[in-house]
Amino acid sequence: MKKLDFDLKDTSKATGRDLKNAVRVMERHKRVLHASGVVGTWVGAKASQHYIMVAVDPDNGEKLKRTIPDSIEGVAVYYIEGTPAG
Repeated sequence: MKKLDFDLKDTSKATGRDLKNAVRVMERHKRVLHASGVVGTWVGAKASQHYIMVAVDPDNGEKLKRTIPDSIEGVAVYYIEGTPAG
């Protein structure tokens, strides 16, 4: 997975179909995406490109970067360290 390289506030909405596809991909691969050290996952869009975001415990970030791929079924996977602010 790739480190977040954009501001989450600058994200835009993809079409409903794109997001539904990303949610299905996330659900099919939840075993990998919910590995020990993952504190949250969600789907979003940047410039109409959907992605999966993974929030990781900073103590496990290095291990998870090697475990979780940069893309799953064509959906980009990004990560942030720590708990997402809500």
